[in-house]
Amino acid sequence: MVEDELRNELRGAGLEPSAEFRTRMGQDFEDALAGRTVLGATAPSPVAPRRAPWMWPLIGAAAAALVVAVVVTSGDGSDVVTPGVTTTPTVETTVPDTTGSTVPAGDPAMEVLTGTVFGLRIGDVVDVNATIARIDALAFGPHTFDSGWYRVPDDPSIDSCYDDQEYRGLMWGDVAIIFNGSDTSAEVLRWSVGDSGSSDAAFFLGEAFPAADSALDVVSVEGIAVGSPASALQPPEFDEPLPRGDGAVVHVVADIGPQDGSLPQPFVIVYSRDGLVEAIVADVGRC
Repeated sequence: MVEDELRNELRGAGLEPSAEFRTRMGQDFEDALAGRTVLGATAPSPVAPRRAPWMWPLIGAAAAALVVAVVVTSGDGSDVVTPGVTTTPTVETTVPDTTGSTVPAGDPAMEVLTGTVFGLRIGDVVDVNATIARIDALAFGPHTFDSGWYRVPDDPSIDSCYDDQEYRGLMWGDVAIIFNGSDTSAEVLRWSVGDSGSSDAAFFLGEAFPAADSALDVVSVEGIAVGSPASALQPPEFDEPLPRGDGAVVHVVADIGPQDGSLPQPFVIVYSRDGLVEAIVADVGRC
């Protein structure tokens, strides 16, 4: 209706709209009636909106932060790519099982300065059978000699603190241990490593006490062993070396027993010959 009134006004003024004008006007009216435009208004150009210069750094930072990760999974011989987000990988920590039995750390094989061998210190009172079983289970195997219980005769010619008593000696190669007492309760009376003749074992166990059939090569925590240099046996751990007269030299561990002269007076002696350790002997020093 508005279009018809406009044409009548133009004709009344003696003007006849051109075909092109009529076509464009018809399209404008159709758009206006359809709500696509406003009659008589000029549509803006499709130009992107301008942004202030200060906004560009913020936009760049936001774009850098918005990273979409791609998670690649593989299955059945083909790779499947799916969008995802990055996550911190979970690391599984294995906690050791402490509920089972544990094996205790082994005793030092020998500690010369304290008179200890296989965990037995001079003067310790032990169950002999249990002690033998424990030592037999060590790496070098079971004992190689067992005297059984042997009684030293009552003899006025010998020191009374040793006679008329029961002794039992065992050997593991060149390591000898002599117990005094009974199977269930006995004192570690004496032990030796190396030349068993230096331990006076024959006195306690009779003349049948054998020579060592093998050497265990036991090394003490101090680094002392049969065949090691005797030059290491120096004060203050050892007293001054004393020649014995038969070519051997005696090295006594200093201050191992009580210093008031009371008994027992434990001692440890290292014997050397030609500059090398020959034997190590420890004793309770009862007399």
